[in-house]
Amino acid sequence: MFLLGLILFMTMKNKFIISSEDLDKRLDKFLVEKFPEVSRSQIQKIIECGEILVNEKKVSKHYFLEEGNEVKILNVSENDVNNAAFVVEKVVPARTRQSLFDTDEASFSVEVIANPSVQFRIIFETPDYIIIEKPAGLVVHQAEGHPGPDTLVNGLIARWPEIINVGNVFPSSPSLPAGQAGLQQTSKPFSAETSNMRPGIVHRIDKDVSGVMIVARTNEMYEHLKKQFQERTIEKIYITLVHGKIHKEEDEIHFDIGRSKSDSRKMGAKPVGAQNNTREAITYFEVMKYFQRYTLLKVQIKTGRTHQIRVHLNAYGYPVVGDKLYRPKSLKTRINLGRMFLHAYKLGFYELNGKWVEYKSDLPRELEEFLRTLS
Repeated sequence: MFLLGLILFMTMKNKFIISSEDLDKRLDKFLVEKFPEVSRSQIQKIIECGEILVNEKKVSKHYFLEEGNEVKILNVSENDVNNAAFVVEKVVPARTRQSLFDTDEASFSVEVIANPSVQFRIIFETPDYIIIEKPAGLVVHQAEGHPGPDTLVNGLIARWPEIINVGNVFPSSPSLPAGQAGLQQTSKPFSAETSNMRPGIVHRIDKDVSGVMIVARTNEMYEHLKKQFQERTIEKIYITLVHGKIHKEEDEIHFDIGRSKSDSRKMGAKPVGAQNNTREAITYFEVMKYFQRYTLLKVQIKTGRTHQIRVHLNAYGYPVVGDKLYRPKSLKTRINLGRMFLHAYKLGFYELNGKWVEYKSDLPRELEEFLRTLS
């Protein structure tokens, strides 16, 4: 019945046209956003067996979406969903039907376990959310590139086990077809082991970046925060040190951002509107202090693109100190911070009651000490 409930739910909408908001997302990640009740490993299996097409073609689970792409779940019509057995037979081939929800055989699966040894600082907590300070070097959640149980999420569930299902709630029963009463499990969570590797997480900070983060403790707060991020009402301010002396005391960087064609790990900055496979990105900065060969900046981002600050400042001609991925090869430096000089300093948002609140995280000791060596 569990498998049937997922298939019926996914087939309620079997076609999507990609808009600019979803440009450059990976196919599997896009579908996880549309069907959060299904884990990414489960969706990847459906893609791999050719039951999800992009522009009528089979593609890789890692396919990067472009504006105007048509994503279709195969062989399902509106009438099909009334025939439960037909849907299961039609959507999931026999060879995959058994293993689709077998986590041992999934392309990526992991048990999300509590790990009290993970270290982070608690800034503030309420019944609705937790404000924490993530140290540099700590990964936010487990993933294919980092499957070990030593992430922020593992530490969070050790202290607040109730958040394991935040952001991972079964769809309400009215969305299911009539006659499927056995599937009406409103608010019943899926497996905590594989279906939700990012409980309570509404935003992320790169591994080698430190600073303030918010974690939702309830599904109501999770959705409330997601909406604010989508509507760009969240205030996110960072402090960073860049190579070189910026002549303007403040400026706006407005390059579109898209994935690099030469290196899949990287994003690239492009002129506004120059390419279809990029997304709008806006970064504001103001100078805090000048050093002989560096500039300390306060940076505010209105959009939240992957690596946005790093990409924009590098394109502007002033790469972030310690950023090995984006530092130009022509830039010779002996600095070895062991991290980037990039810190999430302030986060502002609206609580459920409509009150605006702000939380701050001071520069870590290692960054303060490095600044003193430059004075």
